[in-house]
Amino acid sequence: MTDLGISFAGGAYNRASGTRSAFDGLSNDLEREGHPPMVSISGDREPEDQERIWYERMTLSPGNRKVYGYRYWQGQKWYQIHPDTVAPPRTSNHEARRSNDLKWPYNSDTPAARRAKELGKRHNITREGENFRELWHWTHWGPLGHIEALASAGGSAPTTAIPHEEDEDMRIIVVNNNYYAIAKQFLSHLNDKTQVAEAEALYGPARQLGNGNAASKAGKALIANLDLHGIPRDVLDGVGRVKNPESGKFEANGTWSRERELLARPTTAKS
Repeated sequence: MTDLGISFAGGAYNRASGTRSAFDGLSNDLEREGHPPMVSISGDREPEDQERIWYERMTLSPGNRKVYGYRYWQGQKWYQIHPDTVAPPRTSNHEARRSNDLKWPYNSDTPAARRAKELGKRHNITREGENFRELWHWTHWGPLGHIEALASAGGSAPTTAIPHEEDEDMRIIVVNNNYYAIAKQFLSHLNDKTQVAEAEALYGPARQLGNGNAASKAGKALIANLDLHGIPRDVLDGVGRVKNPESGKFEANGTWSRERELLARPTTAKS
């Protein structure tokens, strides 16, 4: 078997040679045992991106807007006005070039992920996200090594804008006559024509993935979309209903998001 190491999707990259080497080593160890290689969908984050996301999600004056929580930064109390969390600038391990958010099966409680936790000790890697219920978030704690130029980060750094997990990129897809709105760590089943029309007006025409059973090309395409967007495969049942995080039940008009899942299972740990 050829050792390929970690790979990167959606423009993700690691500029720190120490971080990339550690994840390469862990991914190769897992592959040798028959587990899938690791794929990052969000690695390094540049400081300007972290600040942009912070100002999009946080405000000093929420007014009448819904507040999801608060954080302190620069000696001031900031209110979270978006359901997705964001770390204060200069505090994220993505900014520190240590972390990767990983695709299935390393974004859920799976046998492969549990084995990765064990093998990660060899490479100074832990599943840091367990501390704040982000099971996809893994961090390297060893030396960073050389920080490569952005244009040559592992041969995979993008030349266009870098998408991160907080960026909105909603699409409408159709599988076996089921319509879904899908984005990063978000999936909603659109169960009537009105919902579909409103969603298409906002996000563009639905993309048809085809028809067939779970073994078909359409079924595989759906799984690929779930994995790419960091959505656990078990949020869908056999007929295409989506799991409601609050009730744990599959609903014909259900919506799942990582944020709703976190809110449905409170924790005292801080992100």
